[in-house]
Amino acid sequence: MHYKTGYVEVNGAQIRYERAGEGPTVILLHAGLVDRHMWLSQFEVFKTYYDVVCYDARGFGATTSANDVTYSHCGDLLGVMDALKIQRAALVGLSLGGKTAIDFTVENPTRVSALVPVCAALSGFQLNSEVLKGFRAQFEAAQNRGDVAAQIEILLRVWVDGPERTPDHVPADVRYQVQVMHVQLKAKQAREGQVSPPQEIDPPAFQRLAGITAPTLIIQGDMDMPDVLAVSELLEQHIPFARKVMVPHAAHMVSLEYPALFNRLVLDFLREHLDNR
Repeated sequence: MHYKTGYVEVNGAQIRYERAGEGPTVILLHAGLVDRHMWLSQFEVFKTYYDVVCYDARGFGATTSANDVTYSHCGDLLGVMDALKIQRAALVGLSLGGKTAIDFTVENPTRVSALVPVCAALSGFQLNSEVLKGFRAQFEAAQNRGDVAAQIEILLRVWVDGPERTPDHVPADVRYQVQVMHVQLKAKQAREGQVSPPQEIDPPAFQRLAGITAPTLIIQGDMDMPDVLAVSELLEQHIPFARKVMVPHAAHMVSLEYPALFNRLVLDFLREHLDNR
């Protein structure tokens, strides 16, 4: 079984990646609070069956980039696939990673063998519930008083605990993993500056879901933010033949909360739709 880690150059960025295993390719796309290490439990299992790739998106982890480059996460994914000579891949993405996976699928349908959006965001759909507005107000107040610890705790409340739970109802190791990765992200931003916001695809994926032909498995924690629950409903309604699995007692970071269940759901789906002979 081969293992490789390194950098590929994509549009002014040095993108850090890991790759292991053999067979059809599966690419893991991380959420916006963290980096590629959120996928450790998946990477170690999936590489037994597939050629698995994970990488740090531009602005995250060990990836470096000039801060004034015009880019999109969708374009960066295409660049990574081309640099690694990957013609087609199954895309598994959580949150921001799910948005990237969906965007890429509508833009490059022939390059996608299967799609697994997990607690995904969606281009063209605003996350703007009253619950989220309340958390944003708290976050902005913490920003204004320079309270970094409070900012991080609010992000954990939103994207790890979810609106229905308190921190003591969430596995401590899950909160800790996300906290460590996000503290490292804040340190990276302080050290290197923040990259410019990515360009969005046009028209947005929200308007193009009906054109997705790749086999699609939607995975959604049932205790996530209401905005994200609404996205999962839209995906289920508008992507032809999409299947949705609700994970009970899970919020946004479902792959970290229930890694064994998550791995089984994804592997069963991939075995059904990818030729692994």
